[in-house]
Amino acid sequence: MNDRWQGHYAGIVSRTGALVIDVIVVTLVTSGAVFFTQALVAMLKGELIGDVSIDPGLALLATSWITLLYFVCGWSVFGRTGGEAIFGLRVARTTGARVKLARSLLRFIVFFPSIMLFGIGLWWILFDTRRRSWADIAARTIVVYDWGPERGLPLVP
Repeated sequence: MNDRWQGHYAGIVSRTGALVIDVIVVTLVTSGAVFFTQALVAMLKGELIGDVSIDPGLALLATSWITLLYFVCGWSVFGRTGGEAIFGLRVARTTGARVKLARSLLRFIVFFPSIMLFGIGLWWILFDTRRRSWADIAARTIVVYDWGPERGLPLVP
């Protein structure tokens, strides 16, 4: 990729594209987990898979945990989710340092409610000089273009 953008703050288009990919991945994983659970219960009960239903509350709980693990582990372990990796994005502290678990969790907790409010938390990227969403502001993180191996980022002031 072009090093010209390396370390620059990521904009709304690339971040939204990454989010769309992440939503698709999480949807596929959670659907697969629920289907697998349903198949396992059917097998253990000796019933047809179509005759077994999973409690909606349990399915919602599993979906919530899988989503939390996907995003929080992605940010704290790899510095990015799968969608962010495809778009060459990395989540970092405002100093350029790696994001740790507590900050990733805070970012997650603020991220989803801010998206559900008509996306205003994400639209905030258009008005912030460092292109930060509400979740970034709360967790003191930034999202930058980073295609190479992890190294000190030449952050744009």
